[in-house]
Amino acid sequence: MHIRIDIVYAKMSSNLQKLLDVVAGLFTLAFTGLLVYFSSSVIYTSFVKDSTANTPLGTPLWIPQSIWFLGFCFFFLVLLISCVKSIIVLGTDEINEDMSIAKDEL
Repeated sequence: MHIRIDIVYAKMSSNLQKLLDVVAGLFTLAFTGLLVYFSSSVIYTSFVKDSTANTPLGTPLWIPQSIWFLGFCFFFLVLLISCVKSIIVLGTDEINEDMSIAKDEL
């Protein structure tokens, strides 16, 4: 479900489409891994420095940041499962419905 040029993508062979889906998934997985890493660093810094929100409530910043971090972790896990499934499908004749567009929509 990535942005791609569907006119060119639809004209490619099914094996090339699967390969491009795996490559796009791996790049997205790498980017999300960086988000997870750096967001954990932000939480750690906020916790150590005891940073609070600039509001009358003065909420410790690590609380909303940890929710943000958990969202990135969940996204990373879903991408990891999707990429593993895409790599498994790469060697078969079946269509990877998670990563590619449905053949009915073409």
